[in-house]
Amino acid sequence: MFTRENAQLSLKTKNWYVAYTYPQVEKKLHKLLMDLGYESFLPLNSVKRQWSDRIKLLEVPLFPNYLFVKTTIDKLHDLLNLDGLSRFLIFENKYATLKDAEISRIRKILDQGDEVAVLTSKFVRGQEVIVKKGPLQGFEGLLVEEHGRDRFIMELKGLKQRLSVNVPTKFLGTKE
Repeated sequence: MFTRENAQLSLKTKNWYVAYTYPQVEKKLHKLLMDLGYESFLPLNSVKRQWSDRIKLLEVPLFPNYLFVKTTIDKLHDLLNLDGLSRFLIFENKYATLKDAEISRIRKILDQGDEVAVLTSKFVRGQEVIVKKGPLQGFEGLLVEEHGRDRFIMELKGLKQRLSVNVPTKFLGTKE
């Protein structure tokens, strides 16, 4: 039963809220939140970036434009006044939150030191796709299944035979 006492208790319960930041300010905002006494989590991933003259190891946000703030719901409005914070994510009219266990899992994964990639595929099985780049550019096909970290298996119709090939996700586009 929802009572005034329960409502007060829920206002004082700390949760991990998902903050959406302006581009390229995640680290600055994370530091600011920590300086203000908030518990903030910005998962960083080490990635190699290559320029024409060198390769450099960079610490980049695992989830660009996102960081996680553990606070009470009544403090969210005040946090929106911070430079760099755009909004807090809302799904189905509720603030998006993560459980402590989910934050712990992300930390464990990052502590292992393996390269981590966030997969946010815009493709679904059975979708008509076209190869936009690479040696198979222009081929149209049906997406059969996701295979591995960032590869898909497609059937290419244009060959008049069934042929499955691995095509990097970044080379695929949706058929207009």
